[in-house]
Amino acid sequence: MIEGDRARMVITIRGTQTGPFMGRPASGARMATPALWTIRVEGDRIAEEWIAYDTATVMQQLGLMPKPAIA
Repeated sequence: MIEGDRARMVITIRGTQTGPFMGRPASGARMATPALWTIRVEGDRIAEEWIAYDTATVMQQLGLMPKPAIA
């Protein structure tokens, strides 16, 4: 979606933990989570960007946080 000088896109962030993260050593665990990427453009360049994603889901997928119990 484009409004004025800003564009918003839904993307998927994917990765593998190959180095330390939040004080934990590399685990080789993989993660994937949807994210909202917003950019602001000046001329023909990106001037600013913001990315919002579900940190809890990422931490659960990397084994850094327990998954919630299902009742």
